[in-house]
Formats: sequence, C-alpha cells, structure tokens
Amino acid sequence: MFMIRNQSGIGKERSGEKMNIPHRFVSELSGDEITTLNEMVKNHDSCHVRRRAHAVLLSSEKFGINVIASMCGAVRDSVSSWLKSWETEGIRGLYDLPRSGAPPKLTEPDIEIIGKFIKEYPNSPKIILAESIEKTGKKFSMSSLKRIVGKLNMRRKRVRKTVD
Repeated sequence: MFMIRNQSGIGKERSGEKMNIPHRFVSELSGDEITTLNEMVKNHDSCHVRRRAHAVLLSSEKFGINVIASMCGAVRDSVSSWLKSWETEGIRGLYDLPRSGAPPKLTEPDIEIIGKFIKEYPNSPKIILAESIEKTGKKFSMSSLKRIVGKLNMRRKRVRKTVD
C-alpha cells in the first residue's frame, strides 16, 4: 500500500479512502533539536538510537504512528513509547536503559591473559581453554572463549587439514 500525503499532511490510501491516522505527534522541535536528531540519525553508534531519532523527526513532520512504524520496521506500540520517552526525557529518552544480568565472570586482566594464550597457541583452542582456566582459576566454556576472541578483535579461523 502506498501513501500519498495531501496538503493537510493526512495520508490517504491509493484507493482514495481516508486512513485512520493516530494523532500523537511530538511537539514543535527547535532548530538545535532538529540538528542534533539529524546528526544522531547519520552518525550514532547504536542502530536503535538512530532509528528512534528518525522516528521523532518523522513525527515532527506530522507522519502518523502507523506510517512511522512501517518505515522504521517496528510495531506501533514501540513507536508510541519512543515518542512518549522523547516528550518526557528528551534526547536521554532515545537511549536504552541498562539491563539486568549477571556480572561477567572474567575481568579485563583475565581477558588479557587469555589474549596472550590465544597468540601463543593460535591453532589450539582446547589448549587455550585449559591454560586459561588453569591460570585464571575461573571455569568457562568454549563458546565463551569464542566470544572473547571476538571481543579482542581477533578472527577465529578454522584450519583445515588437507590430504596430500
């Protein structure tokens, strides 16, 4: 379904029927807010924050929640909560809140030790795991080791044995 915007900014379906457009729009944005939101859309590290900033900009241009949701690939309730957060908290409302979870088992010094073992035994993940567990005194899995390799910006490459 394609949307056509008329002079009043209300969307219509191609068939000419009026759509039921929700009337929640953000309040008028200042020039500084528009500039900041545009910069966030273009340059922010988090894709979630970029998407929320874009939704606020679209709402300020009087796009309805359903249209914004389809443009952003989100559900209507999410877009509505983003706009409410913008209205109550401003830019801080676009960021994710810290989430609960268990603290990491391995500290930064532990990860550095594991990094040394990775460089020392690059093709032996079982040896790296055994040495790391022995040295740090903390037990962790092979999948945790794979995540640590990624965290250290290293690539995990499988060495294939060839038959001569």
